[in-house]
Amino acid sequence: MEHLSKMQEASTIEEVVRRIPKINVALDEHQVPYQPTMIECEGMVTNQPISILFDLGASLSYVSPNVLEGCQLQRSKFQKTWLVQLAIEAKQRVVEKIEECPVDILRQHIYVNLNIVPLGS
Repeated sequence: MEHLSKMQEASTIEEVVRRIPKINVALDEHQVPYQPTMIECEGMVTNQPISILFDLGASLSYVSPNVLEGCQLQRSKFQKTWLVQLAIEAKQRVVEKIEECPVDILRQHIYVNLNIVPLGS
């Protein structure tokens, strides 16, 4: 219960994610040396439940357009677009963004700048 109260004091996504308890993995009774920097949890955007994947090594945040359906958030276009390479090796052009998107994660309310790009499933 103590970790939840500490999470409520956080002000950024990185602070929230860093406070989520980690699960250590062991294979054949040996500790796995690699600790992933990606964590998945449930959250809310304008009262719509969503699944959030955090990558602590990333410098930008992305959202799929289908996640935003029904959220009625104000989108804006970038003056200069760019390509982002997805994990499946496909490249997508980033054209739009949402600034200061309200996100609730583990009872913590924060605002995030999101780049809109089709991410697949």
